[in-house]
Amino acid sequence: MSVPSASLELRRGELVLTTATAVAALAGLGIQLGLALADPGPAGVAHATVRYLSYFTILSNLLVALACGLALVGRGTAVGAFVGRPSVRTAIVLYIVVTGLVWSALLARYYHPHGVRWCTNALMHYAVPVLYPALWVAYVPHGRLVWSDAARWLVFPAAYLGWTLARGAWSSEYPYGFVDVGQLGMTAVLRNAAGLFVVFLVLGLGLVAIDRWLGRRATRAV
Repeated sequence: MSVPSASLELRRGELVLTTATAVAALAGLGIQLGLALADPGPAGVAHATVRYLSYFTILSNLLVALACGLALVGRGTAVGAFVGRPSVRTAIVLYIVVTGLVWSALLARYYHPHGVRWCTNALMHYAVPVLYPALWVAYVPHGRLVWSDAARWLVFPAAYLGWTLARGAWSSEYPYGFVDVGQLGMTAVLRNAAGLFVVFLVLGLGLVAIDRWLGRRATRAV
């Protein structure tokens, strides 16, 4: 069944905010990739690219860019329809919010970038974690989530943790100090990971609660 063309059109405000979010995410990602590849180190470009893709910040911003890009040009495709589901878009909100919170709470005190690095840091850790949740609040249909969604959203961070530990065991490189097994030991890393999973779950439940409240308010307004 084809999708009516009218349903594929974004409202003006949604179009502006989606475009701004996509531009911010892509700019941050592009600048950071350029920096990573400009000085790849002795291991070469392939290794530098894998390292680049091993940061949760990069992956969460990539998800935002994908969701916004598909909303702009791929709403009629199967992939666009999947990523456009409220549960998927809310999962991406969760991941990008955690990106901003972990940066602000745990990492910002140790890293003080300047110049172009300040720019990409501001885009990926501050601008996008504000813009995409704002887009979600204003334009994603609400009232369709269930409490169990919060548990399903843990699959992605669990897969990321598995990849991080496997890659670290092979290369002795860890993207963040709090998951550095070589420095902290596996027990401490798993304890840190458990704490972050609690954060993911609590924030996920909070997003479901907000979604249900927004859905009830929209229903009363009709």
